Amino acid sequence: MTQSDTEAAGLHEFFFLRHGERRDQRDSNWRLTSPTPYDSPLTYHGAIQALLTGQAIAQHSQGTRFVIHTSPFLRCIQTSLALAAALPTRPVLRIDAFLGEWMTPDYYKDIQPPPAMSELVQSARQTIQSLVRKRKLAVEANAEPQNFSSSVLQDSDFPYDPSNVQLDIAWDSQQFGPGGELGEDWPEMHDRVRRGLHRLIDNFDQPTSSNQPRTVVILVSHAAGCNAMLGAVTGRPVLKDVELCSLSHAVARDCPHTHVLSAAAASLSETLSKRSARLSQRYILLMTADSAHLNQEQLDLLPAGKSPLGSACATSPDLEQYSSSWSWIMATALTDECDGA
Repeated sequence: MTQSDTEAAGLHEFFFLRHGERRDQRDSNWRLTSPTPYDSPLTYHGAIQALLTGQAIAQHSQGTRFVIHTSPFLRCIQTSLALAAALPTRPVLRIDAFLGEWMTPDYYKDIQPPPAMSELVQSARQTIQSLVRKRKLAVEANAEPQNFSSSVLQDSDFPYDPSNVQLDIAWDSQQFGPGGELGEDWPEMHDRVRRGLHRLIDNFDQPTSSNQPRTVVILVSHAAGCNAMLGAVTGRPVLKDVELCSLSHAVARDCPHTHVLSAAAASLSETLSKRSARLSQRYILLMTADSAHLNQEQLDLLPAGKSPLGSACATSPDLEQYSSSWSWIMATALTDECDGA
């Protein structure tokens, strides 16, 4: 491969975000009856947030190949599936332990804590594979999505269109590091996420053919994890109230597509050894926990008891274009009351 046929090594850009709105934020009683109170699903409001975030990523990214790395918690899995519906190409989905929730005991004073991270990862894979089977059966039966009548998504009924993502079954969820253990403090969580992010980025430090599509990485994590990634990219301590589905966008300083860097900054990046450089020397943030893409007027069109596609699409063409695949993400959500529980 000649020099003219290759692109500079390294990941040119990546996005990271917090998951969408959780069910237990809307329904305080959900934890009392759930067998997994530590692992809340999304509300459909949260799933719409994720879809809009996927749309924002598609608008701002420079690449055409997408790889999603997600925390194994259900709310992040569902956020990943939802945002994938808005991407222009089918992304690879990988589950990574290092992106998991901050395991502070304060989160689990009144509820059962999560099991070991390996068990949580396996449960996440089984959930996705089960949804694939359900979707295939529905397609074979020519089933049409039904209007749903709930403000929440059942963790067991979150529909999944297998055309949205390609699950990397063989992916080692601990390749970039382990998840946290109960009792983890704030500095330990930061170190875990920062090390994992460095390893993920190092994984891309090899020359690629200029004819290959440029890869865009999307990391779906939690508020604490996003704080840690912001700190890693800026090189400064960060303690920020990261909103649901707020989006951060990091671009390599030597990426010619940014058009935002000075000649001095570009020269500096060229002299740095990529594997030894701090992330703050290699990347610049174009968005920092930004939520401008979450149109509040659009989200306010989603009252409980009505389909977001039924109510929002009448005035939101941007959502309507995704209705074919999105209907399968949203269609079967029912409340426990609707199920007769």
